[in-house]
Amino acid sequence: MNNGKLLIVDLEANCWESRLSQEGVLQGFHNIKIIEYGCSVNDARNMGQLLPYMDWRLEPELLTP
Repeated sequence: MNNGKLLIVDLEANCWESRLSQEGVLQGFHNIKIIEYGCSVNDARNMGQLLPYMDWRLEPELLTP
């Protein structure tokens, strides 16, 4: 690690109550939708925050092609 900084990315995804879709498909990485993400830059030595945490909520219409 050359500069001693870490980029930390936080993803929040939807989840199904029973972990099964209405069609009976088990929820996994292949069928989740990211609904919010955030990031922060921290000092790798002491995990002190170097830049403020920022997050963005994705609206459903942005998730559809």
